[in-house]
Order: sequence, then C-alpha cells, then structure tokens
Amino acid sequence: MRRTVAAAALAILTAGVATAAPPPDSDPALHSWFQGLRQPGSGASCCSISDCHTLNDHQWRETADGYEIQIRGKWIPVPKARILATKDNPTGGAVACYSEATRVIYCFVRSTET
Repeated sequence: MRRTVAAAALAILTAGVATAAPPPDSDPALHSWFQGLRQPGSGASCCSISDCHTLNDHQWRETADGYEIQIRGKWIPVPKARILATKDNPTGGAVACYSEATRVIYCFVRSTET
C-alpha cells in the first residue's frame, strides 16, 4: 500500500515538473534562459511555478501605469514587482510567465529594445 501511494505521489510530482517549462514552440537553445528566469522576491524559477509564454505584439501593451498582458481575452495589469529588469532577452519579444487558470502573473520580461 505504501509503495502504491509513494509511486502515485512521485508520478504527480514528475508530471507537474514536466508541464512547467519554456513555451513548446521555443528554440531549444533558449531552454536555460527560460529556466534562469527568477521570480522577484522569492527567487523561485518562473518556469517551475507557471507556464512561460512568448507574447506577440498584440498580446501585451505598455500603459501609463506599466504593462498589461492579455490572458484568455482579458487584459491583466503586470504588477511592477513582477517585471524583470533584464536587457538580455534572446527571444526578441516580450515573455510572460503566468497561470492560465488564475491569471496570476509571476514574471514579465519586456521585448528587446531596439
């Protein structure tokens, strides 16, 4: 009985780790960059607590108060504390790590400045 419970718990934990990853269409060479994104405050990996997404230009915008991203058709303000101050964004576009279900934003990286 204990082995069954332990095996089930391990399977659940492994499945959770496997789904929290860089975007599926991202360049494999960028995997370590995505894994290196850290949540401000806690230092937790952005990709281990949420899904990271590369955003198209129409999925994010700058406002007078900061930034907003579109999640499931709704514009969500990006908390200032979740904006990562990095100039090293090899994707060239904006990146957001968030929970699709709860619309909680954990990390946001602006697009590369030109």
